[in-house]
Amino acid sequence: MSVWDRQRQARKKEILKAAEYLFGEVGYSQTTIEAIAERAGVGIATVYKYFGNKARIVDELILPDLEKVAANVKKIISNPPKDPGLAMAELVDKYRLLKDNWSNRKLLRAFSLTGVCTEEVLNAVVEKTDTQAQTHIRDLLLVLRAKGRIRANIDIDDLAMIVFSVLNQHYFTFITHDDIPTEKIFADMARRIRLLFEPWKEL
Repeated sequence: MSVWDRQRQARKKEILKAAEYLFGEVGYSQTTIEAIAERAGVGIATVYKYFGNKARIVDELILPDLEKVAANVKKIISNPPKDPGLAMAELVDKYRLLKDNWSNRKLLRAFSLTGVCTEEVLNAVVEKTDTQAQTHIRDLLLVLRAKGRIRANIDIDDLAMIVFSVLNQHYFTFITHDDIPTEKIFADMARRIRLLFEPWKEL
């Protein structure tokens, strides 16, 4: 990589870092391109050159993480643990890759609870994330049923919705309760999902 490329990547990283901080502190709507540029120590034109608009910055902050989640989840779906509860718990656990183990709670809260989501761009992010999670859960359930690890007469769509609801509830508990550690959230969720599958295992 050339010196110019390294400088470009460094500027882009600083812009994303500045935007992530401001989105979390003051919200997406209240954050301006000017404020992002000032915090990143670059010109306004540089922000527009690299991203074009705030929506593209949001994409850069979230979509790469969704791609990492998808790649890790596909490995589980292709070769799930024999125990269906453990398989699903492991799949759901991969969603901690969003924003590095959910480390930026303020940003996740800003993206998830805006108004509630009056911003079209944030609605799109939430919808994409939810749709991906629901699809992953359903795909794993289909594999588990095909392998005879859960009962054949279970309605996959109903079960997928129940599992997704467990994930979603723990996520919202996390972003609305600053005192709850990430590890506790994921430990509680894994335990409850495994318990959830006990009645549905193939005997």
